[in-house]
Amino acid sequence: MNFVKLIRTSVLLSSLLLSSFLFAQNTGVISVSTDPQPREGKDFTVVVNSSNPAVTFGKVVFGYRLPNDEFVEKEMQFDKGSWKYIVTSDYSIPPRLEYYVIATLSDASEATYPTDNYRQNPAYFSVSPKGLTDAIAVLMGEEGTKVAPEDFMIMLSYYTISDQIDLGTVKLVINGKDVTTEASVTADALNYLPASTPKGKQSISFEAKLKDGTVVGPLNWNVSVVSKDEALAEEEAEKNYSFAGNVWDEYRYEKFASGTKSINRANVTMNGNVHWLTYNANVYKTSEESKFNQASDRYTLKLGSEYLDLTFGDAYPSYSRLMMNGSRVRGVEGNLKTNYINIDAAYGYLKRATEATFSNTVYMIKDPNDPINASISDSLTKLIQEIEGEEYIKISSAGGVLTYKKVSNGGGAFDRELLSVKVSFGSKKEGFNTGFGFLRSADDVESNKYGSNPTANLVLATDMQLRYDNGRFELYGDAAFSLNNSDVSSTNEEITKEIKKNIPGGDGTYNFIDNIIPISGGLSAPTSAEQIPKYMAFLAGLKLNYWNNYFKLEYLRNGSTYKSEGLPFFQNDIQGVKLTDRLRLWQNRVFLTFGYDLLTDNTSGDKDKKDSNGKLVYDGTTTRNNIRSGFAIFPGVGLPSFSFDFIRGTAKNEIPTNLIASSDYGANTFQLGSNYGFTAFSGYHTVGLSVAVTNKVDNRDEAIYLKQYGFSSADQTVRSIVLSYGTTIGKDLSANFSYNNSNSSYKEVVFLLADSLRGTSGYAKGKDAETSYNILEASLGKSFFDSKMKAQVRANATIGELNQYIFGTNAQYYFMSNLFSTADFNYILNEGEDADLLFTLRLQYVF
Repeated sequence: MNFVKLIRTSVLLSSLLLSSFLFAQNTGVISVSTDPQPREGKDFTVVVNSSNPAVTFGKVVFGYRLPNDEFVEKEMQFDKGSWKYIVTSDYSIPPRLEYYVIATLSDASEATYPTDNYRQNPAYFSVSPKGLTDAIAVLMGEEGTKVAPEDFMIMLSYYTISDQIDLGTVKLVINGKDVTTEASVTADALNYLPASTPKGKQSISFEAKLKDGTVVGPLNWNVSVVSKDEALAEEEAEKNYSFAGNVWDEYRYEKFASGTKSINRANVTMNGNVHWLTYNANVYKTSEESKFNQASDRYTLKLGSEYLDLTFGDAYPSYSRLMMNGSRVRGVEGNLKTNYINIDAAYGYLKRATEATFSNTVYMIKDPNDPINASISDSLTKLIQEIEGEEYIKISSAGGVLTYKKVSNGGGAFDRELLSVKVSFGSKKEGFNTGFGFLRSADDVESNKYGSNPTANLVLATDMQLRYDNGRFELYGDAAFSLNNSDVSSTNEEITKEIKKNIPGGDGTYNFIDNIIPISGGLSAPTSAEQIPKYMAFLAGLKLNYWNNYFKLEYLRNGSTYKSEGLPFFQNDIQGVKLTDRLRLWQNRVFLTFGYDLLTDNTSGDKDKKDSNGKLVYDGTTTRNNIRSGFAIFPGVGLPSFSFDFIRGTAKNEIPTNLIASSDYGANTFQLGSNYGFTAFSGYHTVGLSVAVTNKVDNRDEAIYLKQYGFSSADQTVRSIVLSYGTTIGKDLSANFSYNNSNSSYKEVVFLLADSLRGTSGYAKGKDAETSYNILEASLGKSFFDSKMKAQVRANATIGELNQYIFGTNAQYYFMSNLFSTADFNYILNEGEDADLLFTLRLQYVF
């Protein structure tokens, strides 16, 4: 079939089954959604895409936390055209999960969601609390199982709501037949053992009511009844062997004003088990891989067992909150797991060496040391000195000619080798556990002859935790010490001799330390006992989860020079306390939250100002207060949910306004959200509303600040409104619509030139300014040929200072249930520029 005709047909007939679009949040070039909607105690996948098809991501980092907790940063994985990360059930806790996204674009720049102050004011996913159906546990006859006729049995438990359930309303239906009277119904369980059961699929449904009339269910699932031999074979196969995976290949064509580009991507994923050994393998290859950038390809093979896990390729070790927590390492990782001793170790590379790029200007100079150039040797030498003074470097000296070029990317990166080991004692899940570990990373100076400032990092860490009552009580603490060398190539022979002369053990001790952390001019290390806290980090906390109340209190102190290469995000030079409290009320339908942070910087007093006599003139410490309170209401099925949050943040120090480091501001943020799902007109509909308003007030003297720096005050008001609507009608038709309005009012600096006629000099002044944009999105979808083909049309309009319009269509066709192809086309109209064109074709096989 002619593909253009297929696309035209798709446009006319419309497309796209309802996905998690309703839970997507959008700003700039980043679109974030979840699959499925976050629900308490359930894993869910975060999906990140570029909302502008003309913009592609080379790397995406997802940061997330429970309200007022510490952020966890993880690199997302590219899968089937999107960036994905699975959030585990540990973080699926109502009322919300806060997050941000950092995307590295193809030009190496970064985009974030939210765009401003993403760590201070993160976005969030609403997490629905457990429903009443979650109180029903299927103990026998679980979903998807295969059993012999004589072994078919249904056993349900509802003991958590046994004092509320009306036993007279309990109903069990199998294949459309009410079999409740044949079952044994007790105060906290139901058992059904039929006299005989025919082979085939058994469709099972359970429902009941509480004593107040609230409906529980229906809970629906399927069980297959097969022959005894088939059931035994299935059980044996699942026990000894399993295999699954998928493979896809993708071609992408891009046409922009700057030119055209073709991209090829392919991915293979396999997972399963052989007896006691589990395995998970993933290979991702892309033509975007470049020797000038960090790796875009990904390779992972993970082998697991009850006591030992091994990972080869790209691993993301998480051993300690202060030492190793989520940085990507390409190499090997091992985890020995027992209730008595645990060993975690990783070896590999945090970064790989990348090649230097050079400017277009080239100097080719005769070699002054060549006898043939003796008469002009002095002139050549002087010219070379001038060129080298402008940071040009010699890249070749062939044929008596020296070639000089200027490095334009810092000379590229070095191979950054890492070794991290942690040994801990006790169970990680319950009881007492304590551990000790170290991390060493160092750049290989031989891996890149044009690179600059090779670094090294050493971290020593310890931690402990005391957990009881299935984690409802937890006491924990971490401590770490680091040394960092910002330039191992910076040497000083005189200092080296002096150190060897005075250090105990002389050359032997010096060489031992130098092999662990290179001793050079770039080494930062304490020179007295008073300086040791600058190189340390501490963390201690208490968690309590009783009486429907989650409480957490934490103290932290991160020294001003503490650093670990194993932490993708870490804020040093800060100390203080953080408190979080979350209370559940009204049968898990109302949540009250409260959080308070009191943090200060200047932990080593480096920002203080003293006079010549050592008297304190002003304290340079900035104190930050952050208060967050709110509530969320989940009334139940058929009723809208609501959430409201108020955030108050302040930052103040004593530094005078005429110094750039001064700070004195306060910000108030109000957030309102609501979601409503209902059935009407033969379809299911979902409506969402999100409103956020932030008002930041700068208390500094604007006149002084303008005169000193040309900066006006930081006064700013930001407003955002997002409306979304989605519907599905049957299995074939769906539609989604959304409207996003964002508005920002702020002070803009205007520089006025000198006017000699009026005798005025140039100056700056503040002017009220405003920016705003509106984003409208719509998509319509339909399935054809008994759902073998799914088609999509969509439109996106961004209206603001620069306008852009995107029109797209998508078609997916299933050749078999596990073999399908997807084609995607986008046409982009840019204001004042030529239109862009993008086309993607993907073939995927699931096995």
